[in-house]
Amino acid sequence: MHATTEQLAAAFGVSRQALHSWQSGKKAPLQENKQKIGQLMVAAKSLSDSLGYLVPIYLDYPVGPSDETFWQMISAGANPQSVVDLVVKAALESEQRKKSLNSLDDLLPEDPLDSFV
Repeated sequence: MHATTEQLAAAFGVSRQALHSWQSGKKAPLQENKQKIGQLMVAAKSLSDSLGYLVPIYLDYPVGPSDETFWQMISAGANPQSVVDLVVKAALESEQRKKSLNSLDDLLPEDPLDSFV
C-alpha cells in the first residue's frame, strides 16, 4: 500500500522498532493488531482492484472530514474499509473531473489565437 514504516507503525499504534520485530519474526503482534493487519490486507486488495496504478496518488488525497488522508484516518482508528470507500469515491470523482476537462480541451482550437486570425 505504498506505506512508510512510520505510517504503518502509527496505524497500529506501535513504534517502528515493534513493527520491525514483527516483520523479522522476532515478536508477534497482539491479536488486535493481527486483526488490523487482516483488515489492511483486505483494504489493500480492494484499493488495488478499484484503482490499480492510481492507488499511490490517492492514498495522499484528502478524503476525511478535515481533509485527512488514508493513513491519517487509519492512524486515528477509522475502519479501513470505510476509508477505502472514501478514497475510491474521491478518486472516481477526481478522475471524472479530469476527463471532463480533457474533453473541453478537445473542443478548443490548438492555439487559441488561431481563432482570431
